[in-house]
Amino acid sequence: MLQPHHRAIVFDCDGTLADSMPAHWIAWHHTLKDHGLDQYLPHERFMALGGVPAHRIFEMIAEEAGVVLDPLELAAKKYEAYFASAHLIQPIAPTVQLARRSRGRVPMAVATGSTRKGVTHTLGAIGMGDFFETVICADDVRHPKPHPETYLKAAEALGVAPAECLAFEDTEVGMQSARDAGMDVIDVNDLRPEQRSAG
Repeated sequence: MLQPHHRAIVFDCDGTLADSMPAHWIAWHHTLKDHGLDQYLPHERFMALGGVPAHRIFEMIAEEAGVVLDPLELAAKKYEAYFASAHLIQPIAPTVQLARRSRGRVPMAVATGSTRKGVTHTLGAIGMGDFFETVICADDVRHPKPHPETYLKAAEALGVAPAECLAFEDTEVGMQSARDAGMDVIDVNDLRPEQRSAG
């Protein structure tokens, strides 16, 4: 997995380190249902948009539905609903074990589409709140995933070239972001056979 030219590891968070997608799905469903918009985000689309910041998804839905809404306000409500479901968040064993084995040996970062508050909460829920050298989130970038900026900033913060990083991702949006940054990418779904068969 880790090759000699890899000098750093960059992990996505939701769906990669933390099995937080069930909690996110519940939060999205409730927030959209409260506004009569739940039909615009079926589960398949929710999964496909993994890594895209919440306010961007609300912007897309507002445009499609032809309604005016405050995407930042709704994103905040969605995160409050997510925090209420924190008991559902579990660590994803293969990636968390790799991170634990690599700590102190290989510089590591998190590159996520979540907000700072969201990723802090999620990493805390799996006991990795202060585990990584750096965490780059939606609050840190102008262009979120699938744009490569999140991964480029993670490599820069670690002091390595993107080509020297091995990225771990669970969605096509995230994998595209890491690849476009010039990183080698591991699809964590390949490390979780039960995930492949479920979905």
